[in-house]
Amino acid sequence: MQNNQIIIDVDTGIDDALALGFASKTLTNNVIGITTCGGNVKIEEATQNTLKILELLKWDIPVYMGAAKSTTHTEFVHAYDYHGSNGICDVDLLLTKKMQKKNASQFIIDSAKEYDGQLNIICLAAPTNIANAIIKAPEITKKIKAIYMMGGAMNVPGNQTDYAEYNFFQDPKAVEIILSNIKNVYIIPLDVTGNCLINESDIQRIGKRSLFFDFFCEAVTNWYRFFGYPKKRYFELYDPLAVSALTHNYLVFKKESVGINLTGLRQGEVFLNGNYHVHIAKSVDAISFKKTFLELL
Repeated sequence: MQNNQIIIDVDTGIDDALALGFASKTLTNNVIGITTCGGNVKIEEATQNTLKILELLKWDIPVYMGAAKSTTHTEFVHAYDYHGSNGICDVDLLLTKKMQKKNASQFIIDSAKEYDGQLNIICLAAPTNIANAIIKAPEITKKIKAIYMMGGAMNVPGNQTDYAEYNFFQDPKAVEIILSNIKNVYIIPLDVTGNCLINESDIQRIGKRSLFFDFFCEAVTNWYRFFGYPKKRYFELYDPLAVSALTHNYLVFKKESVGINLTGLRQGEVFLNGNYHVHIAKSVDAISFKKTFLELL
């Protein structure tokens, strides 16, 4: 990881918040900035939530606000019913940090040029900011080392429609732009993230306490009591698992040829035998990942 620089792109709801907590323990010296996108919540709230979480973590990382709409200018579908009225399960946190003036896509462009061949992007939201950067400065595509995207549903039902995972449904055109322009793309789909689950008793068994851990407990407990579906008693660690892809060996990737449906009933669906060659996570050591995640937080 010594020569790797990392940007994390988020639409900070509760799983993004936990992913930032995990990243602060595992990618501390490699992250050069956080970019925000509309999605789970509106762009202003996603940015504020990100700043609040970084303050809680005492992690001094610059934050750049990005897209409020998709690359095709459609409105994002927000998920307040899952993430609570403020996106972090109604936990009240102080906002003291300020975002940077530079736009997220411009920050991605500048970073790709500065860290030529060393920049990795972990995308935990719709990949709109990255696509906008490519549209604005296509020359950066050869300067980005790899992009890791939490998204897609290969052999399991989607969580937005029967066919599509939430992030890819939000902006399938952005996904296509990345697949057609970036050499090394790693997709972490619902097939593996859906296997990384925690329940309330998992949280309560942790002995070591911290401010972020207290937030973690309150937020996930609120999710179970108020925002989790009545019969769904396990919380999925979607975004934290994607963060682990750079530093741990919990995921096994396989190279596949894929495509993505842009419109209609199957909007956002990833299918095999398409025109784009990517690495897709096929399996996960969920037990080891969950153990490490809980111990670090």
